[in-house]
Amino acid sequence: MGEIILPNNTPDDRYTIQGDVAFDTLTGLTWERFAMGRSADNWLSAQALLMDWDMAMQQGGDGWRLPSLDELQTLVSSSGQNPAINRHIFPDVGVNGPWWYWSSTPYLKDAAGAWAVHFGTGGSGYVFPHKKGMVRLVRKDA
Repeated sequence: MGEIILPNNTPDDRYTIQGDVAFDTLTGLTWERFAMGRSADNWLSAQALLMDWDMAMQQGGDGWRLPSLDELQTLVSSSGQNPAINRHIFPDVGVNGPWWYWSSTPYLKDAAGAWAVHFGTGGSGYVFPHKKGMVRLVRKDA
């Protein structure tokens, strides 16, 4: 018997795409569609910028910032499909880089860590801050 592949349960029409950004109509958040260092023009060939947590926390400007754990988890598809994110909207997840993305949420049980989300499995967990991970910025539009 073959493996059952469940459809991604975050439908494309939940998002409004404008170039390299996607507006989530459910949460009111605007996301960068590609990890830092990539764009719609180069995501298949460009290496994403890998950063430790301190560097990731310094990214942004003009309203862009590192998302909280709760915000980042809104992108996770609970369908059980790998990757656990809508690849039509966020196509570069898992391409030439780790599957996990930093959040701005510190790990309160150990000051030497922060939370990250793994978009292969959809899980989240503690990561040592010196590790290099992916960054996807967000902003809240008025």
